[in-house]
Amino acid sequence: MSQREIPKPGEFYRHFKMKYYQIIAVATHSETREQMVVYQALYGDFGIYVRPLSMFISEVDHEKYPEALQTYRFERVDCPGVSSETLECVEKTAKNNQGKEPEPVEKHVSEEKGMVSGEEEVFVMDPEVESFLDAETYREKLDILMSLGNDITEKQLHDMAVTLDVTIDGGDKEDKFMSLVHCLRTLARFEIKR
Repeated sequence: MSQREIPKPGEFYRHFKMKYYQIIAVATHSETREQMVVYQALYGDFGIYVRPLSMFISEVDHEKYPEALQTYRFERVDCPGVSSETLECVEKTAKNNQGKEPEPVEKHVSEEKGMVSGEEEVFVMDPEVESFLDAETYREKLDILMSLGNDITEKQLHDMAVTLDVTIDGGDKEDKFMSLVHCLRTLARFEIKR
């Protein structure tokens, strides 16, 4: 077995196919005594999987997968980033908005009343927070949150939490991010589709 560290519960790993997972436990097979990694997907149906530790920490077969960018099948990351499903969604949104710039607020003089409109302060919503608000399910909101990963700002975290009517005070940005992830995972688990 390799000299790599054994995964620990709560850690995040990126698969070489660019999907993210969280470690639940490292267990021992009752018959063979082989160590197994129990981990949960951070996308889709949030499925829970088990894989032999030796396979989990093994190198990618670069002959079979020459396009793989990672050295190892699973690599530890500090914070989950963009899953391939979320990346596709973000790319589609970017293509749809390509070349479109926000329209400037124009001053318009009303001949009837002699008033100048367009001088009031205009609030522009953060596009990521807006897409978070527009998401129809908690799973979609979680995918949007996960797509931001390390690039998320404190303000975005705060605004997203406010839309859910939850408080994520205290701790650093990563703690707040994880609090929001856990909140959304719980909400998604109990979401009723009508």
